Amino acid sequence: MADEAQTSTDTTAAAMTTDATATTTQATTTDASAAATTTATTTDTTATSTDWRSSITDPDHLEFAKRLASPADAVKVALDLRKANGSMVKVPGKDATAEDRAKFHKAIGVPEKVEDYKFDIGREPTETDKAIQGNLAKIAFENGIPAPAMTALSKAVSELATAAKAEENRVAVAAREANEAALRKEWGADYEANKTLATRAVQAFGEVKSHPEVVEFFDKTMVNGQKLGDHPVMVRMLGNIGRRMGEGEFIGAVGSEQRGSLQTELQQLMTDNPPGTEKYKSPAVQGRIKQINEALYGNEPVNRLG
Repeated sequence: MADEAQTSTDTTAAAMTTDATATTTQATTTDASAAATTTATTTDTTATSTDWRSSITDPDHLEFAKRLASPADAVKVALDLRKANGSMVKVPGKDATAEDRAKFHKAIGVPEKVEDYKFDIGREPTETDKAIQGNLAKIAFENGIPAPAMTALSKAVSELATAAKAEENRVAVAAREANEAALRKEWGADYEANKTLATRAVQAFGEVKSHPEVVEFFDKTMVNGQKLGDHPVMVRMLGNIGRRMGEGEFIGAVGSEQRGSLQTELQQLMTDNPPGTEKYKSPAVQGRIKQINEALYGNEPVNRLG
């Protein structure tokens, strides 16, 4: 009986232990489930609270904010922008003060005086160059052109002008050579003789002795890149005139009517003042005879043009 009683007691104790264990397990499970629920809730709340863009309501601002990962990025962008703006030079508006304009001009390199502009034309400037540069410097200063820009521009323009002049000379030489070849072919063996006659015509009709600038005019006047004295049209025309002078169609610097009148006067002088007589030797008669002969036949030596 004692053994049975002991067994019953042990069985009852074991059952109670089992119930207690089950209760404890259930409590533990319940607590774990509650903890998990709490953790999930906390996580959701934290996720919601860390979206720093949630307070932004302006659509444009929100769109920009989506490009940034954190508030720290936003601060960095703002600071970088501030630094960039601080280093920029604001272009003066129409209402800008003189001080603002002066600050802007200094920042971009506009000199303080007109005389501070420098020009680079690749050579020593002539007086004409200096006058032009002075006017350009004044215009540049009034319009706020930076000094380095003006120097670079003058160099570029000078180089373009030099290249254009070289091309002009090349074309002129080529044209002169082609025209000379054409005249040589046209005149053949008479080319040099006709050139001489052309020069004699200039001397006779241009009164070169008393007007030496005529030669300069033919040498320095340019037509289609050629000196007027070398232009084939002029050379051909003067050559024909010189040849006709030699043939008697054109004599001296007079026309046909005047030539006839001078010839008649000369004949009358010779009749009235026969050679060998004192009347013929008189200075008045000799002077007039010389004038008529020069007008009819010329007396200038041939000096080639060009």
